[in-house]
Amino acid sequence: MSKDKIAYIALLLALVGSNAFWVYQSIDFGISYTYMEASATGCHRMLRVAVAVIPTIADPESGKLETVRAAEKAANADSFEKDGLVWIDGLGLGFNESGRVVKASDGTLDSFWPHT
Repeated sequence: MSKDKIAYIALLLALVGSNAFWVYQSIDFGISYTYMEASATGCHRMLRVAVAVIPTIADPESGKLETVRAAEKAANADSFEKDGLVWIDGLGLGFNESGRVVKASDGTLDSFWPHT
């Protein structure tokens, strides 16, 4: 084989390899962006619920029922109880015996407020 053919094949392989790399990078970026967007949407929904329950948490006259209703209205979703928390659209709220919010969680490990 001549030097010209070897150089041509090497350049062709380099071009195909670099194009394959950029295709892989583009696909990987698209997938990562999709996951990031889904995570941001979930955080936005939880923030909307958290902000909606602030007035009921601050009101000493309101209790668990009012707080859960405000959260359900903001989330446009039903609540359910699991692991001692009331879950509304990804946000878990823990109540004491008098109906006051004493903890909150987003479902990840070590995400409880207050930290114990």
